[in-house]
Amino acid sequence: RSILHHPSPCHPAYVPGFLQLKKPVKLTNTVKLKDLSKPAEDVPAGTHCFAAGWGITQENGDQSDVLLSVKVTVVDRKKCNSPGYYNFFPIITGGMLCAGYGEDQAGTCQGDSGGPLVCGDTLTGVVAFAGGCGRNKRPTVYTFISKYTDWITETIQTSG
Repeated sequence: RSILHHPSPCHPAYVPGFLQLKKPVKLTNTVKLKDLSKPAEDVPAGTHCFAAGWGITQENGDQSDVLLSVKVTVVDRKKCNSPGYYNFFPIITGGMLCAGYGEDQAGTCQGDSGGPLVCGDTLTGVVAFAGGCGRNKRPTVYTFISKYTDWITETIQTSG
């Protein structure tokens, strides 16, 4: 029915938006709801999560025709902003989360943007971007959903 965007002045890749559907989705054994993170509940570095998507599986590779998932590890924001990683370009803020490559040598790639990062049973992030595919010290950067939970809840309740 429509696309709803967070009113943040940040780059659109770093803040959430979602689709408002015309009719409810039919829940099945394979189509389920996920809990949202509690507001401002951080995820400690070292936490194991998984990401999913239909993106390419290597740089300059072909798009996957099946949904794939990958185990990733949360990277400390300070480390993610350090000279050996993103070096504050862009600045990884509290509204973002890094996870992936580091020790795992795994993560998301082109075409996975908008896909979920799930930690435990909770939707924790949404793929925003990565510094390549599987590049060491260029983990995927996710929009950190818990920073936007209040906005998401309010928007759902007021958008009818």
